[in-house]
Amino acid sequence: REHSMSELPVVEVCRRNLQRWASGQRLTAVTLLDPWCIRSRPSTRPSDGHPRAEAETHQWIQQLAGTPTRHGKRIGWNFGDHGVLIHLGMTGNWHRQSDPPRFAKLGLHFESCNLWFTDLRRFGCLWPLPVSSIEMELQKGHGPDALHNPPDASTLAQSFQTRKPIKVALLDQHRLAGIG
Repeated sequence: REHSMSELPVVEVCRRNLQRWASGQRLTAVTLLDPWCIRSRPSTRPSDGHPRAEAETHQWIQQLAGTPTRHGKRIGWNFGDHGVLIHLGMTGNWHRQSDPPRFAKLGLHFESCNLWFTDLRRFGCLWPLPVSSIEMELQKGHGPDALHNPPDASTLAQSFQTRKPIKVALLDQHRLAGIG
């Protein structure tokens, strides 16, 4: 079961902002203020930090930012041949500003702007992975996307026929990705 996390509309607005701010721009530098935000797998635990966080993020430098995609509450983004899965957790967000805001964990410096990943509670993460794996990992363990591919009423009713309490069923991303 996943922990509480950002609501789906917040994640979609975040994806659109990243697209508007940086798609097609060259990444010129990365500032890694909290290496624990780079994880070795999608996880809410900082202890799952990537052992080579600095080296992984360094590979993104001088690459062109692609168009971010989203499935459920996960965002996939590529920098050339290098991909990253972004999980905002409960308090993660992206900000466009010159200097690092409070609770900044990572800065991406593009030709025309600086983007900062912030996360007060440290449940959010970025997971580096091959660009060829982004789409598969975005959807792994998740049902249809609540915004892009909502099920019809009968399919939805069928997927929520369970003895589990409704709150538990709604949090289950296997049923419908992005709600709960």
